[in-house]
Amino acid sequence: MDERFKRLFINPPCRSASARVDYKLEQLLQGGSFASITLAWDRHVELNDLDGDKQYDIGETFSDRGLNNLDIYLISTDRNNETVCSSVSEVDSVEHIFCPVPETGSYKIRIHYRQQVNESVQPYILAWWTLPTPPLIIN
Repeated sequence: MDERFKRLFINPPCRSASARVDYKLEQLLQGGSFASITLAWDRHVELNDLDGDKQYDIGETFSDRGLNNLDIYLISTDRNNETVCSSVSEVDSVEHIFCPVPETGSYKIRIHYRQQVNESVQPYILAWWTLPTPPLIIN
């Protein structure tokens, strides 16, 4: 696998529910290829600290503060921002897309902070692999 086409991005966090962040892919994607995109973030939990030492001890538990809801989309910017594929689970802290690129063109990845359940700021990590169009060689 050609390392030039792997991407990993640790973001400045989404600041509020309903926020959208777009990442325009720098190169045209090749029609008939595939795009693999993964978004992950942490579930917010709190330690039920029985002895107040701010460290986990055997017998202590955690409280689930809920999971903020983030979604990802692959969008064609050549086709009036048409969604090509998406991952929109309401119960997971990972979204993943593996889908065919319908035609050669410009695309972007959109992250949508759909619903705030706990903290208003949600850090995440985004990774993707795509196949850009081959360079045009003119002799």
